[in-house]
Amino acid sequence: MKKVLAILFMMISLITYGQEKLKIVTEQYPPFQTVLENNQVSGSATSLVKALMAQADIPYDIFVYPWPRALKELENTPSVLLFSMMRLPAREAKYQWIAPLCSVTTSFYRLADRSDIKIASLIDAKSYRIGVELAQGKNDFLVSHGFIDNLVQASTNHQLRKMMQFNRIDLILISDDYAQSLPPEEKSVITKIFTIDDLTRTLYLVGHLNMEQMLKTKLIHAYQTLKTNNAFECDK
Repeated sequence: MKKVLAILFMMISLITYGQEKLKIVTEQYPPFQTVLENNQVSGSATSLVKALMAQADIPYDIFVYPWPRALKELENTPSVLLFSMMRLPAREAKYQWIAPLCSVTTSFYRLADRSDIKIASLIDAKSYRIGVELAQGKNDFLVSHGFIDNLVQASTNHQLRKMMQFNRIDLILISDDYAQSLPPEEKSVITKIFTIDDLTRTLYLVGHLNMEQMLKTKLIHAYQTLKTNNAFECDK
């Protein structure tokens, strides 16, 4: 009887996936996720997620939210997927890690004309006001290393750069790929001064800890097929 019920459940799940689009949430995070003028989502990580869904033959919609809201959607809804999440030890047991997307390095940046700010180690950065995105892995990493009173949080990297220009913070902690994606006039006013080796990580497509096992298996199989065929490489 139990075996019959399990088969029926799998059949119902297959029908459900065929009728409803899978909800995938993300944030604006160039060059990995970028919203175009026609409201389509592009970017290096986005292209991999789209390829994965096509290989798995799963209909889907991508929704772009501020990161805290995207994270809340994932944590409150087992059927939702999210990208791009930095894989960190503190997050390991919280999510289902479905497929690696792109590697990322993370550094402190200052204004180009603030030559008085010098950092040779992570400890040196504690002497400065640091801007970091709310609920991001970078924020969690700094807090775990004793950065509390000197942290200033904002919803987006764009807000952080504005805060630095108005001297509300001294440094911002952002990915090097994001910095390189900025328009020339914006990129020229900031300077990288220290890279955190422990934040050289991989971004992932993730699911809720209690996501449907059949969906997870289907996605992982699709990823393995693409990877075997050399069709799953991050093109920044």
